[in-house]
Amino acid sequence: WKLYGVESEKYDMALVNSWKASADSMLIFTGLFSAIVATFLVETYKTLQPDTGTQTVAILAQLATRADGAAIPVASLDQALQFTKPTSAIRVNILMFLSLFLSVTSALVSTLIQQWAR
Repeated sequence: WKLYGVESEKYDMALVNSWKASADSMLIFTGLFSAIVATFLVETYKTLQPDTGTQTVAILAQLATRADGAAIPVASLDQALQFTKPTSAIRVNILMFLSLFLSVTSALVSTLIQQWAR
């Protein structure tokens, strides 16, 4: 039994060390991937919000055309302020948030594996 104990100890240590190495590399990869996805997410999230510069220009143009003192029709102001989110922007942002969530979950799992392997 002594020989079996020594051999099984070697095998177990080699297995645990390989898990540690795999978890280390996965943690590095998920950290870098999460940082990149978060950077892109910050930029693509802006496509879900109306461009305030365009709205301001539309309102100022309407005010300039109505400089004679007449009232500005509310319907035309509502039309200038109307914004619809592009379907492609919604889909891209859903995929980006899902990717970020899965990446952070993967980092958590690799951290738990490292803690368990110690």
